[in-house]
This record gives sequence, structure tokens and C-alpha cells, in this order.
Amino acid sequence: MLILMLALAWTDPAAVAVATCQALPGIAIRPDDRALFQPLLTAKDLGVLDKAKPTHGLKRVDAATLAQLRSQTTCVAEETNGAGSGQWAVKLTRTAPTITGDGAVGPVTEQTFEWQVTDEKSGRVDLNLTGAAIARRNADEAIGEQDWKRYASSWRALAQRWLDPLLAVDIADAEALQDRMEYSEKLEQTFDKASDGLVQATVENTGDRAVKSLVVDATFESGKTPLHSQTTLGAVPAGGKLNYTLEIPEGAEGKVALHTTDLSFAP
Repeated sequence: MLILMLALAWTDPAAVAVATCQALPGIAIRPDDRALFQPLLTAKDLGVLDKAKPTHGLKRVDAATLAQLRSQTTCVAEETNGAGSGQWAVKLTRTAPTITGDGAVGPVTEQTFEWQVTDEKSGRVDLNLTGAAIARRNADEAIGEQDWKRYASSWRALAQRWLDPLLAVDIADAEALQDRMEYSEKLEQTFDKASDGLVQATVENTGDRAVKSLVVDATFESGKTPLHSQTTLGAVPAGGKLNYTLEIPEGAEGKVALHTTDLSFAP
């Protein structure tokens, strides 16, 4: 009992929370930053980070820019309260530059939030990054289901819950994907005929935005699993049409379905 009491006495939840806040933890980290978070986060959170794939923000924002953000970040512990055996709730205010959707340094903003601190190894912040990993998998599932609205809203929810400043890039990318794929419904694909190992088809842009390029996927029936063939097409003006061909893969039989998998808009 005495050893436990001494351990609790050595724990300064406000100090570890402030240090973690200023380090700007995210839902993914660079391997070189692991040593920075080793004395700050729970072993469980570190284990999640070891397996987390990089976010778009982590890929877009370089190490020098992230170091700049940390040097310009100030965190203050506003309030500390007990939250059960060996746990504390620390209310923090962070003043720091933001990251814009294209990965640049944006204006300074202030955030107030609450983190949990445990008495693990004299004090560690528990961010529940297991929950973030689950949320990321749910976002990936939304792409598989072509639910672009849910995909974008999932990344907004992740950023709001885990306060990773680099997720502004992931949100911007997700919202741009939603915009493109919702517009893709206005690109009507028509199968014309098949001959000499090629599918001849037409795409019509029935919307009001000029398309710079688009990727078309053809899904063919086969005896086992569907077969795919893709091609990248050039510009299709608003209200315009474009004829194109696709190779028929070996083993394809039966019907073919044509759909747009991505596109870019003209400036």
C-alpha cells in the first residue's frame, strides 16, 4: 500500500498532459518521433501507433514543418480532477498554428479539451488510439461501399475526437473525393459494341463542370471472379461526349459494366 501511495504521489498528471499536448500527438506518427512519445503515452497507445499506417497529413506535412508547429505550440492545464482509481481528467487549452487542407501552416487557433491520464509508469496520457484505429477502418469500409459522404464525415469526426492537426489534410482529401465521385454520377457510360478484343463505349458529361480527365473501369463477367480492365481518358467538357475503347481481358465472358472510378476537374 505504501509503494502504491508513493507511486501516485510521484505522478503529476497536469505535467505529463501538458508535455503530451505540446508534442502534438496524432493518430499516426513518424517512426523518428516514437522516442518523443515513449515517456508520454500509454503502452497500449504506443502499440497502436506502431501499427498505424500514415495519414495523408503525415505524408504531406514534412518533419521540419511539424517541428515548427511544436515549437509554436503552447499548452496550459486549466483543471485536474480525479477520474477513478489511478486516473485523472486534465482540462487543457492549446494555442497553436493550424494546418490547412493542402498541408501548409495556417493561422493560430485555441482549443480547449480534456484528456485522461493514468498512473502507468508515473503518468501516461491515454488517448484511446484503439478507438481511432477502429474509426479509420470504418472510413475505409465506406470507400469499399462507395459511401463518399460517410467517408468524408468519418474523417471530420476523427479530427474532432483525436485533435490531430494534420488531419486537416485527410479531411480536405476526403471531401474532394466525395465531390468528385458524386459528380461522377453525371458521367453517363454507354456500351456501344465489342469487337477485335476491344470494348467500344461512350461517356457523356451531363453535368455543368468540365472534366479534365477520368478513370474508367470495366467489370467483366467470367467463370470465376469478375475481371477488370481500366483506361484513363482525357477531357470531357460540360455537356460533351467522348468515345473510347477498353481492352477485353482474357477469360472475360458475358456482360460488362462500365463506371468511373476517379476524375479530375478542369481549372
